[in-house]
Parts: sequence; structure tokens; C-alpha cells
Amino acid sequence: MSAPRIWLAQALLFFLTTESIGQLLEPCGYIYPEFPVVQRGSNFTAICVLKEACLQHYYVNASYIVWKTNHAAVPREQVTVINRTTSSVTFTDVVLPSVQLTCNILSFGQIEQNVYGVTMLSGFPPDKPTNLTCIVNEGKNMLCQWDPGRETYLETNYTLKSEW
Repeated sequence: MSAPRIWLAQALLFFLTTESIGQLLEPCGYIYPEFPVVQRGSNFTAICVLKEACLQHYYVNASYIVWKTNHAAVPREQVTVINRTTSSVTFTDVVLPSVQLTCNILSFGQIEQNVYGVTMLSGFPPDKPTNLTCIVNEGKNMLCQWDPGRETYLETNYTLKSEW
């Protein structure tokens, strides 16, 4: 390969890498809510808002948004275009414990590009603990047990406050 071709290949690689890094640092839009936790069996709506610069750079608007869950396209019946920058997606009867939800655009009408992604978690609120029993050893250590109720399917922390 001649020197000009090598230089051209290196320059192209540099610009593509710079463009990719820029995309990672400055997303084209956002999904709200950003950290969704949904009660199992309930409905959930997320919105994707595209930045103005993205609309101009990729010649798109919200009608070019493609929603995906775990890399599979969401049916158009679940999607609503709210205005030129915003699209929403609604899920009914959420039951999966964890879903990767992404907002993507068809840039230039055909090239799919990821805009933003979030992990949607589902579970149940914790029940009030029952059958609480505590044992105090020599006034220093306390060991407690309880029945937490049904599984939450989410990270759950319990705080016990005591006085003696």
C-alpha cells in the first residue's frame, strides 16, 4: 500500500473513531425515566426525546424512532409520536424481570443508530415483614429474623431499628 493510501486509511480511522467517541460522550437524545422500576403486572410508558442537533445532523424527527426491547423491535401499535422531537412507547402488563429498552433512529431513512438505552426492572414492593424475633446475647449482639413476605424480584434492603 502506498504512503498516501496508508495516510488516508489512518485519517479515516481517526475520524470514524472520533465520531464514535463523540457519540458515546454526547448522546443524540435521552429516554425518560432513566432508571425505570415498574411494578409487575402494571403498565409503563417511556419517552425518547431527540436533541435538536441530532434532528439536523441525521435528517430525522421522532417518526424515525425505532424502539427495541432486548434487541427486538417494539410493534408500532405501542409507539406514539408526540411531536417532532419526542416519541413514547407503552407496555401493558409488564412481567419480565429485566428488559433492555433502547431508542434508535433510522438515520438518513435507513441506517439504524442507537440513541439511548436503559434497563427496565420489574418487581413487587416489599411486604411488611412478619414474625419478627430477636435474640440479644449478653447485651452486646442482637440477632434478628423475620419473614419478608413474597419475593420482590428487586434488590431489597431492610433496616431494623432497636433500643434496649
